[in-house]
Amino acid sequence: MVALRLLLLKLPGWGMRNFGKLPAGWNPWPKCSARPALQCDFQIVLDERPNLAAAAQQSVGPDGRPVLTVTAAMVAQAQHVDELAFVLAHEAAHHIQDHLPRLRQIASEGDAAAPAGALGIAAAPTEAGIARARAHLKGFELEADTLGTQIALSAGFDPLNGADILQRLDRPGSDATVSHPALADRLRAVRRASNGA
Repeated sequence: MVALRLLLLKLPGWGMRNFGKLPAGWNPWPKCSARPALQCDFQIVLDERPNLAAAAQQSVGPDGRPVLTVTAAMVAQAQHVDELAFVLAHEAAHHIQDHLPRLRQIASEGDAAAPAGALGIAAAPTEAGIARARAHLKGFELEADTLGTQIALSAGFDPLNGADILQRLDRPGSDATVSHPALADRLRAVRRASNGA
């Protein structure tokens, strides 16, 4: 299992910073420990293509290893390590909470006409299935904000300080405003999770 602090060391420009020592026995991914079948050996990918906007996402590689991808523009947006830690913890939380498989399942529900792919999940969801999945996106983002806050906090980062990056990413008309909840809702979720609620 890779600690959030060690993940940050893999990003160019951040590896030389002092992240402090981890407490003995510290477990950065308690949700992973509770589910031994869940792969939590995250690979970090920095997408350096210059034309990409500030973004981060989680995916799963062909070998089943979870991948956290951040664009160079996202790294440039981060004004301090707490912000980058918050972004990576948020993306890791999507994986830990099975958001991608859940969205695929939601998109395929009720699509009897869609051809079944592996595991009985529709290979190509219908427009109605895509609309069903989109209806869940904002809720999944709040879940990831909550667990991501807990992960960042347990790793010794300040998620309230880290969530400052959301204010710079939340521009009218950006992709974030379409797929993510309102900024006030996200900040409220971070505050609640930081306070242990």
